[in-house]
Order: sequence, then C-alpha cells, then structure tokens
Amino acid sequence: MITKEQLRAARGLAGFEQKFVAENIGVDPKTISNIENGKGNVSSPHAAKLVNFYETRGVEFTDHNGVRQIPSGVRVYRGNAEFRQFYDDIYETARKVGGEICLYNAASHLVIGALGADFVKVQQERMMALKDKKPDQFRYRVIFAEGDGTFFGASYCEYRWINPEHFNDTATFVYGDKVGIATFENNDVMVVVIKNAGFAESLKKQFSLQWQLTHEPK
Repeated sequence: MITKEQLRAARGLAGFEQKFVAENIGVDPKTISNIENGKGNVSSPHAAKLVNFYETRGVEFTDHNGVRQIPSGVRVYRGNAEFRQFYDDIYETARKVGGEICLYNAASHLVIGALGADFVKVQQERMMALKDKKPDQFRYRVIFAEGDGTFFGASYCEYRWINPEHFNDTATFVYGDKVGIATFENNDVMVVVIKNAGFAESLKKQFSLQWQLTHEPK
C-alpha cells in the first residue's frame, strides 16, 4: 500500500507545490496536506488520483516505502486537463528548443474537443506570438485527412492533406527529442510521450517522406 511518506516524497521529487497538485486532481490543497501528514486516508480515491498523477509525471513508487524517477523516459497524459498540459509541453519545446514539430493523423474535431475552445485560443495566441517574435524558431507541419477544413493553427503551421485511406484517429506528435502518440477512444484522450532523441529523429525522417505524398488543401 502507498504510504503518506511516499506521496510526500513523490511530490518533492516531481518538484510541485501542494496547490498545483490539488488543482490538477480537483481537490482543495488542504486535502493534499492532510493526506501527506497522515490526517487523511491514503486508501481514499483522492490518494489513488495522487498516485496516478505522479506516475504520469515520471515518478515510480517502489518497494520499501520508496519513490524514484521512472528511468524509461515515458510519460502518460490522461484526460482533457492533461492533454492541455501536453500542449503546454509542445509550446515550451517550441519556445526553448525550436526545431521541427510534426503532427500526423490529426483529426481536428477530436483535438479541439479535447483541448476546449478557450485553450485553443490560448494556444493560437501564444504560438502566433512566438512565430512573430522568432519566425525561424520552429517549423510546425501537420498532415491530416483530405476534406478536413479546420486549420486552427494556420498562422503558424503548414497543412497538407493525405488520402483518408491512410488515416485513422491515432495522432503522432514529434517535437524536440520527444514522440507523443495520442488516442481519442470513447471521447477519452490519452497521450503516451517517449523522450528519446534517436526515436524522434527517425520519425521526423519518416514524416518527411509522408509529406512528399501529400498535397495542399483546396
């Protein structure tokens, strides 16, 4: 069973304040404090959410009351709130590292539905500002199904259509040294992100080959 000491140590290892954790799992900061101090029940649903929260951010709970960083470089984002955090990571990568950003198999209505209209506007504004400030900072290319007429990133992205026969609802993101695979099954979004420079570079090359088979939207 997970202990209060592990939950306290996990938050420290992840470098989060109690307020930030509370906001992300939908509870009051006092609830986090109570669980970590033994005043709350570590077997409660809130504690289970905490475990999932830390595990999707690279923290592993080990035997003998321990915690450690997951060595594999894999992070999982689940649900709409964490999907927005995933887009935060894409933005931060574009801002700090730049380079090529690739998105393949993007179903616009699924992405917009998971992000929400308000966050889509935030993403548009900050990416446009970044592109205006440093036009050569990054290149953002998107391949999606022919007939999809939604271009919410048109001011900072290049869009190309591909034959719908080669399309499904699993999207692949490549940015910096990371690869993200997003699924949208039953309106429940999940992204598995792998941090591996070699893997990312290989998929960027494959994306460029696919790019040659696409055509500009009409």
